[in-house]
Amino acid sequence: MPLAVVGVDRYLSFLREVSALADASIVEVKGNYDGASAFELAKIVWPQMEIQLTAPRHQVLEDLDVAVGAQKYVSTIGEVWRLAYEGRGRTLVVEENFHYPAISDESGMHITPASDAALPGVIDDAVDEVIETVLAKGGQVVFVDDGTLQQHQSIALILRY
Repeated sequence: MPLAVVGVDRYLSFLREVSALADASIVEVKGNYDGASAFELAKIVWPQMEIQLTAPRHQVLEDLDVAVGAQKYVSTIGEVWRLAYEGRGRTLVVEENFHYPAISDESGMHITPASDAALPGVIDDAVDEVIETVLAKGGQVVFVDDGTLQQHQSIALILRY
């Protein structure tokens, strides 16, 4: 998870010397905020954190464009589902609020949309299943703003091969 480190120069320097946590931080805010509430700290840290979190989103969209040109991607939930389970996914790119109730066939390799997520045998959200599968098989997942992947029907998978 992204980490913000807040403190005075002396303590930040000490943290860098003794801990790998400093290397994991993506935002460093210098200053004495001993009396600040969590809400006040969030107001100080969030604008910088938001900038740092946006950069990977832009990079993954560029990577997706390259993969499209090289024909090393799939889009639509059905294709992403199948290739994710085959372990071919390097990076899953999905819109933040994309949900897809589905029914899987007997092989588990193909899904069809379900009209009601509450019915027996229905996967209430196939997108969550795909996310877990990609992560379990060593891939990464990047969420993008809704509407960003319209041409891909809200989900795309950059392939390893």
